[in-house]
Amino acid sequence: MSIVRIWEYLQASGIYVWGALAVLLGIERIAERLFPAFWKKHLDTWSTPERRRQILIGLALAAFVIGNFRAFDAERQAKEQAIAERHKPPLDPTVLYQDGFPVATVLEPQTDVGANTISFPAVTASRNLNLAKEFEFRSWKLLCSGDPTSVMSFGAARQITYPNFLCRIEGPR
Repeated sequence: MSIVRIWEYLQASGIYVWGALAVLLGIERIAERLFPAFWKKHLDTWSTPERRRQILIGLALAAFVIGNFRAFDAERQAKEQAIAERHKPPLDPTVLYQDGFPVATVLEPQTDVGANTISFPAVTASRNLNLAKEFEFRSWKLLCSGDPTSVMSFGAARQITYPNFLCRIEGPR
């Protein structure tokens, strides 16, 4: 997977490497011509012009590859997320979900936008709800609290009711 992503990146940005190198080498030549005394006294004693050119090309390539790969990778992740969102099935507006699975049905939700909460007069589930994890409801992520008060069993089927189930809206789903 990573090799494919790197190959796609190289195909998409390969032409820009030559443009970046030309600009950086041009800047070095201009600085060498504008400040010849400084250049000969300080830089030529430390490194030859050919060695400086090799270092400059290496640094330019490294910076270009790192910067562009980060941009490419962020754009690719955004594209993959958009595709995943497009193929995500719509949620039933009367069901609470956890980790993408339906866990409970709800009755008459009441939203308080000012307090950023949703309250449900009753929530019915077939098993105890994990209140430590986030719930998904319509287009929100919720953190909820409530206590089960009645448990009804019909053979193997079980119904647990949570009255006055209060949830805080954490953000969009």
